[in-house]
Amino acid sequence: MIDLHHHCLPGVDDGPRTLEEAVAQCEAAFEDGIRTVVATPHRLHPQFDCPPEAARRAHADLAAALAARRIGIELLLGAEVHCSEGLAAGLGDGSLLPLAGSRRWFLLELPHSHVPVNLDRVVFSLQIAGWYPLLAHPERNTELVERDGALAALRRQGVRTQLTAMSVTGGFGRAAREASERWLREGLVDVLATDAHGTGRRPPRLSEAVERAAAIVGREAADRLVGENPRRILAGMDPA
Repeated sequence: MIDLHHHCLPGVDDGPRTLEEAVAQCEAAFEDGIRTVVATPHRLHPQFDCPPEAARRAHADLAAALAARRIGIELLLGAEVHCSEGLAAGLGDGSLLPLAGSRRWFLLELPHSHVPVNLDRVVFSLQIAGWYPLLAHPERNTELVERDGALAALRRQGVRTQLTAMSVTGGFGRAAREASERWLREGLVDVLATDAHGTGRRPPRLSEAVERAAAIVGREAADRLVGENPRRILAGMDPA
């Protein structure tokens, strides 16, 4: 499985604090069947803002530690970019990191409480510059969950969506689980990812969520959310 949203870099945001914790987190991901992890530290978040230089240093340290311990995780680099003006310019000049060096896709985070009023303008400016957002955990955004048709409207603009595994399995509460199930049935989901932050409260597990998704959309479609679609995104292609 491929995990496109994972906070595993040590000491850069609210993920693992130490290199040892980061290694343990990646080892747990490997044990769950994950073979590729895109490290996505927070960028432009009100509380956490990891610049590319710090992300690259932490990525190199963790990749070396994984190789030394023969943990078979392919560790790629990206960022979870908080919504703001100027994203297209930042992606273009390298101050914001796309998903694993993609020249098309990046991981976009919205506030949990609402959809920013300027989101349409932000998405349009991104598309003019050739960038497309993979929207992180829409099931945790109150407005998207409560406003009928809001997520479908974003998808018509070219936005694609990533559900968090713990939302599908109920770890983020009933509203997030029910929204996840509804959007899976409606075909509005492109990717499942862990959004892992550690080995305890928010662990790097995908397998249980894939089983839940398979019960809703079938095995082939569920496997596509952690295999073919992430692979296509990393290659700069549209999800299937």
